[in-house]
Amino acid sequence: MPTDSAFVVLRCQGRVLLVQPHDARRWQLPGGRLERGETPRRAALREVRKETGLRPRLGRLLGVYRRKNGSRAYLFAGSAPRTCRPGAEIRRVRWTPLDSALERLPRGPRRRSGRAGRRAGHH
Repeated sequence: MPTDSAFVVLRCQGRVLLVQPHDARRWQLPGGRLERGETPRRAALREVRKETGLRPRLGRLLGVYRRKNGSRAYLFAGSAPRTCRPGAEIRRVRWTPLDSALERLPRGPRRRSGRAGRRAGHH
């Protein structure tokens, strides 16, 4: 059964935080799967902390996107200090200018994040 997930467009000083998991070559926004009974907002906070050590301030929900497998991806705006460290499942973290960050994401998340990232800037 497909599992929903939650991600955060974390911005600080005009940059967006990307993470690169150990098991993937691609960069992605911090976030991950919802656990049973967990709200998307709580999952986003938990995953960001686990992946980066940050305790972000979450802003508004930027969008809910249906994936091909039927699951949903929740995308939140957020802010955090620029000092962070990779968690156990993350190879690297990088604060990247928005346009450069979008180039590093896979096509689907790039489209969603591009629209949402511009909206997040007004948060």
